Amino acid sequence: MASWKKVLTHGSAVSDTDGLAIGTANGTTAAREKITLADGVTTDFVEIEAGTGLTISQAGGVITLVNTITQTNDTNLSQEDVEDFVGGMLDGTETGIAVDYNDTAGNINFVVADQTLQAASTGNTNLKLTMSNPTTDDDITLTLAGGLTVDSVGAGVATLTSANDNTQLSQVQVEDIVGAMLDGTETGITVSYDAANNNIDFVVADQTLTSASNSNNVIISLSNPSGTADTVEMVAGSNIAFSSVGAGTFTIAAETTAATSTALTDTTDATSFLVLSGSATGDNSLHTDASGLVYNADTETLTVTNLTVDGTTTTLDTANLIVKDKVVVIADGSTDAAAASGAGITVDVASTAADMPEFLWTNGGALTGWSLSNYVNGGATDHPVAIMDFSADSNAPTDNSGGVGSFHFDSGDSKLYVRIS
Repeated sequence: MASWKKVLTHGSAVSDTDGLAIGTANGTTAAREKITLADGVTTDFVEIEAGTGLTISQAGGVITLVNTITQTNDTNLSQEDVEDFVGGMLDGTETGIAVDYNDTAGNINFVVADQTLQAASTGNTNLKLTMSNPTTDDDITLTLAGGLTVDSVGAGVATLTSANDNTQLSQVQVEDIVGAMLDGTETGITVSYDAANNNIDFVVADQTLTSASNSNNVIISLSNPSGTADTVEMVAGSNIAFSSVGAGTFTIAAETTAATSTALTDTTDATSFLVLSGSATGDNSLHTDASGLVYNADTETLTVTNLTVDGTTTTLDTANLIVKDKVVVIADGSTDAAAASGAGITVDVASTAADMPEFLWTNGGALTGWSLSNYVNGGATDHPVAIMDFSADSNAPTDNSGGVGSFHFDSGDSKLYVRIS
């Protein structure tokens, strides 16, 4: 069974008969007092210390705590109390800034320490910005793109340059560029750029065109304000004359000279060529030296005293051919009858020569050698032409020129003969 011993009864004094004694004693400092516990052999104690606004004392086993701060019935802090509390808080570590409390003015002052910002190039496309404070440095590196490069870095100044890849210029930029180009040499013209109206003005200096005579020729001059002149000389050719040459006017006329004719001779074969010459009568005739060949342009008539045409084919493109000669010679120049054989007239009515009607003489042909053929598609047949001789002597014919099959009529005896052999 448990055993208990009474130590202390509230409100009762401690007696020695209990074996323990509790009491008070002075503390180790003025702000402390002791509570003691003695058992007759040893004494233990604890100290109670008075904090801010309190005082402590002990006497006759009683410890007394007294509040030294005067309190009112208002439990709210005053503005001054709050300011003082906050001002007292501003006593911590301050880096890069100074903070103090002005109790008189009731203000808090913040003073940030001076900081510096510097720029440096870390390559032509990188820009490093450094902010320095009293304790540390902070850096930021800008990487340049889009054609931007670091051109130069100076005291507090960094110059960036753009490659200006944007070729899309504004209208004003284009106009200003063109206007600035109009600063070259200007001769005979004035070119200026009117920036206010966005116009280019062109003023051509006055130029003069004059004419002057030079012997039988005319010189045309174009003069400009620079003092230079360009000239063109007109030379009078054959049968051309210039007259009334003055400032800005002159007359060109055909020269009225006697008609001339010239024969150009090729020394290799002594052949004469026709040339055109003027005529005092204005007939613009074509002449040769002495052949009598005359062409009249007014009547479009060519008169030829004797005309010789060489070649294989002569074509006359006329509606009607009128020949005043009584005799037309065909196959002229043939050396014998064999060479002249086949001479005649052919009428072109078909695309095939064998189908065309014709009147031909063939050496050794039947009867007289002459034959006629009509137009036959598929090949015409030549029919010999028989002749009829006439006489009045009442005698039988003996001439053989008509050939076998020819006729002879004797009007003396009214007899008709046919040659049979």
